[in-house]
Amino acid sequence: MRRLLLACLLTLACGAEPSAPTGGGWTTLPQAPYRTLAEWRLFEGSGATQRPAEGVMAYEVIAPLFSDHTWKYRFVAIPPGARIPWRPAGTWALPEGAVLVKTFAYPRDARSPTSPLRLLETRIIVKTREGFIPHTYVWNEAQTEAVRQVAAPPVQVSWVDEAGATRSNEYVIPNTNQCLTCHGQRGVTAPLALRNEQLDRAGASGDQIDAMAARGWFDGPLPPAAMRVRFAAPGDETAEVAARARAYLHANCGHCHNPRDTSTASMTGLNLEVGEATPVALGVCRRPAMAGAGAGGLSYDVVPGQPERSILLFRMRTNSARDRMPPLGLNFNDAFGASLVERWIRGMTGAACDP
Repeated sequence: MRRLLLACLLTLACGAEPSAPTGGGWTTLPQAPYRTLAEWRLFEGSGATQRPAEGVMAYEVIAPLFSDHTWKYRFVAIPPGARIPWRPAGTWALPEGAVLVKTFAYPRDARSPTSPLRLLETRIIVKTREGFIPHTYVWNEAQTEAVRQVAAPPVQVSWVDEAGATRSNEYVIPNTNQCLTCHGQRGVTAPLALRNEQLDRAGASGDQIDAMAARGWFDGPLPPAAMRVRFAAPGDETAEVAARARAYLHANCGHCHNPRDTSTASMTGLNLEVGEATPVALGVCRRPAMAGAGAGGLSYDVVPGQPERSILLFRMRTNSARDRMPPLGLNFNDAFGASLVERWIRGMTGAACDP
């Protein structure tokens, strides 16, 4: 596997662009990031159809990240002959040369699952010898090409939502440095959702984990599906509200709010990952360390049975861009997620926090 040139990955001008490989299907990495998405050969044609090429697998997550009502299309590829060490919990250690892809798009009409799309950006994270390196490819208005950009202007877009109302947004494409806010700083950058708990669900090829195993991607046999642990789907009304809310918070907040030194919100002491079991670490009757004006005049992150007194919910619902959480990629509040977290807090039992 040829090594990516790290210096080129973090600048706008990388010198001569590598020549696109010949043949069909994705097989290996270039020496430097390609200028266009099509040159990666991860999709059929330009990639506008979002049909994965041979060797690339589409997947879905159980608990998705809310991103201003966009529809997202996820793909993964690993080099031929490479293997993923099986981990029943936690993020997988992907082999060098693995590529993760996510396209953000708005449907022309969200009432139709087959609606034509307005593609916005395709993000690629590549596992290199130096670690994971992000790239962003921005789609043109004609939807014929996506070109690599380190920093891109916002995109004005409109669509029809599920209720039939016309919506509009100034969609913000994060720059390369902002990618590190959620994915970890340089040297420890990592994907967020490549883990059994997020992927062990039915997909286009049946159970996604079993489909990956059938491709020979793991380093050994897997435990039966009934023995594997998975997140509760936030939208699954048959599951417990607490499990659904915790999965939602993990996916939308836990990548920053966890105790690891590399996390951007580790200093807050608030841990919103699914595995956290200590009430105070989850914010229960806990005074925030550094919320300031973002606390909305409230005293505790979470007040059992009283969502209206909980800073966590206030920051999910506020219209203040300065105080809203998560801090990036949002011009809209997620009404569904806020309602789910409200139900979780309202259902909590235990002693009330001090006034």
